[in-house]
Amino acid sequence: MTRNRTGAKNSASSSSKNAPRAVSSLPDNTSHAESSPAEASSAVFLGGATALRYWFGDRNAVRACRPLEVVPGYFEARPTKGGIPWTRLERLGISGNIHLDVPELSRRCRIAGVSAHVLAAPPPFTFVKLAKDVYIESPVAAIVRSSSLLSRGERMLLINQALGCYAVQLGTLIRRSPLATIEDFERFVRASAGLRGVEQVRLLLRYAVACTASPAEARVAALLTLPTCWGGYGLPRPEANARIEVRRADGTVAPRYADLLWRARRLVLEYDSDAFHVGAEKIGMDSTRRAELQKEGYTVVTLTNLQLRERGGIENVVRALCKALGRPASFENVAGFSEKTSLLGEQLRHVRALVR
Repeated sequence: MTRNRTGAKNSASSSSKNAPRAVSSLPDNTSHAESSPAEASSAVFLGGATALRYWFGDRNAVRACRPLEVVPGYFEARPTKGGIPWTRLERLGISGNIHLDVPELSRRCRIAGVSAHVLAAPPPFTFVKLAKDVYIESPVAAIVRSSSLLSRGERMLLINQALGCYAVQLGTLIRRSPLATIEDFERFVRASAGLRGVEQVRLLLRYAVACTASPAEARVAALLTLPTCWGGYGLPRPEANARIEVRRADGTVAPRYADLLWRARRLVLEYDSDAFHVGAEKIGMDSTRRAELQKEGYTVVTLTNLQLRERGGIENVVRALCKALGRPASFENVAGFSEKTSLLGEQLRHVRALVR
């Protein structure tokens, strides 16, 4: 991870390791008051892959996520060929084939470029209002609703990304508030008992890591925390981008930030991308920061892109983490672990639903 001389993360462009910079969002001029049934009768309710692409894809703007507890007009909505607000959707960055939610089978429409899916009883906080007559599944609802179509690794990656403090905007990593919290997921899961995909998401929440700062960190966190029977390394959940205060040589206290931190064991994992951890100056900055952490009694372990790509490399890193955590490297005793972790690693590389 790159940081400036004060320990704050540097902003940069498309690398997964540069820290997000301040977000410049589109003006949020949507009303969050509940719509009347008459107004919502011509509304469209976007879901499925459309919602996943909207919240997690590379977009030209990042919007706030404020799910509505109730949207009365949902049960009166009846999408028609002339009623799809294509121009409005394009202004919102939504194009191509779209997926809609409808309340009953009879409301499914035969419109080119539109797929309709029945959602008979949306739980509270299912939809976010984007514009007049345009609603979309919240990030949490979209993950749950699409869960049965996703692999376990894809589900875990999306959960970590929803909890992360970044977004990708036209190839650049930017800072943003998390799309959701663990509490948001737990609330939706409780309200959605029996809904398809709920149990698959509920099982993964115990391994979710909040506040990762890049897609790469979200992947690494998932790989380290998922259980060994699924191809993960079964480590305890760390804190991501955790603040640590260190005392400098002049006696002043300065903040440093750990990519992943097991605070009780004073153990730090730094994930270093090749692009931003080369060159004499950057190597010197990294070395100084690690020396400061070590002086405070922290063990610092580094994971590079090369180690992440090679199973032997990451296993050596995990062994070092396990030793510092005072626990055995349990993955070594799992039958077929090589195949399991290879499959999980492939699933964590990308989410197929985000590829048009």
